Amino acid sequence: MKRLLLPLLLLSAFVTGAKAQYTDEEEEIVVNIEEDTVDIVPQIPMTWEESFRFRLDSMLERHRTATVTVRTRVPVRRGRRNRRYTYTTTRKTITLRDRIGIAVWDLTSDSMIYRHNSEELFIPASNQKIFVAVAALDDLGAGYHFKTDIRTDLYFCRDSAEHEYVKGNIYIHDRFDPTLDKEAADYIAKKLLGMDVDSIDGSVISYLPLKNSMPYQEWFWNKHSSRSIVQNVVSSLKNDGVTFSSNTPYTTFNNARDSIGDLYTSLATPLPVVLKRMMKNSDNAYAESMLLNLVNQDSVRNWSYEACKERVRDMVRRSGARIQDYTIQDGSGLSHGNKTTPEVLTSVLRYAYRNPRIYRPLLESMPEAGMDGTLSRRMRNTLAHSKVRAKTGTVNGVSTLSGYLKAQNGHVLAFSILMNSITGSESARSLQNILCIEMCR
Repeated sequence: MKRLLLPLLLLSAFVTGAKAQYTDEEEEIVVNIEEDTVDIVPQIPMTWEESFRFRLDSMLERHRTATVTVRTRVPVRRGRRNRRYTYTTTRKTITLRDRIGIAVWDLTSDSMIYRHNSEELFIPASNQKIFVAVAALDDLGAGYHFKTDIRTDLYFCRDSAEHEYVKGNIYIHDRFDPTLDKEAADYIAKKLLGMDVDSIDGSVISYLPLKNSMPYQEWFWNKHSSRSIVQNVVSSLKNDGVTFSSNTPYTTFNNARDSIGDLYTSLATPLPVVLKRMMKNSDNAYAESMLLNLVNQDSVRNWSYEACKERVRDMVRRSGARIQDYTIQDGSGLSHGNKTTPEVLTSVLRYAYRNPRIYRPLLESMPEAGMDGTLSRRMRNTLAHSKVRAKTGTVNGVSTLSGYLKAQNGHVLAFSILMNSITGSESARSLQNILCIEMCR
């Protein structure tokens, strides 16, 4: 029985990536994966490209197996009370089950210099945001603004006591600007107070005519700022002394109309502001907002979520990548239905690099190793510190890293490391860090 139990418990502890696994059985297994980062030095003269491939291959080979410490808990006294144990410790080598795909393109010499399962399909997780970012910069440009219109159909009335009040509604048509917060609501309220309003018989309405076209993105609607902007505007107006005839004077309007009321004022958020948070902080709602702006939302009858995704596919085609190796389900990367290959990702990164109007804002938006964003605590005090600009990605069973780096010979590289069915997130990130350090040599 014990011969069967030990391997099963070992596998369970290792698959979950845990350092310790407690069970109700008579044995306890503690697994510690040891990361070996000793430099690999080739014994024969090699060119830079040959040495590059040798070092990456060596690091991947080392990652295929892990030496683990197994501590087995053996009872020396049985019984419900005062149970006692002793421990035996052994060392084992386990083969990791991670699926790893890597592609590296030397942008300086314009050639692919490394491949490892580079044509296999992988789930990209938040590396999907790279596709959306490049498509937005290509189609919309860094000068694009997320525009919010404030429209009204208000008119002044007098009651029987000759008290003057305003009747009608205030419409907020935000076109999915994800930055609309309480500060924006205060700004809108102050603009409305310029109409000399102190009493409103009507509502503040968020105009969301496209919601019915996205039936499977409920999480986005629950998180998006449009859900709360109307409440914040009402609250700000009340704080400034404005009264409403209704106890809950805010709602949403989903039916399509060419125009609602008269334009009163507008707000505009530059695309780079949204792009920076989307990439450095990996904000999923910001990524979906970026995707939704790829098609003109004012043409409601022509707008669809599928049309937005088709704009991303068009960009992939322009990059020269195989479109059959790319599947887009959303803009954030949360869906496991998103699929791509490392070669497609490096082709898109190469396409961006060759277009300065795309590359500059894209590079600035990417997390910088050891400095900021989701890479702020990674690769610190190594050769890769501040030399790697890349997008991280993590969902269940997936860890990815794709972007740009500069090698010691001055060459700029585009790389994509996609890992699926991972043993543990820490182990996956450690390998990505090691590979980036080796690529920077």
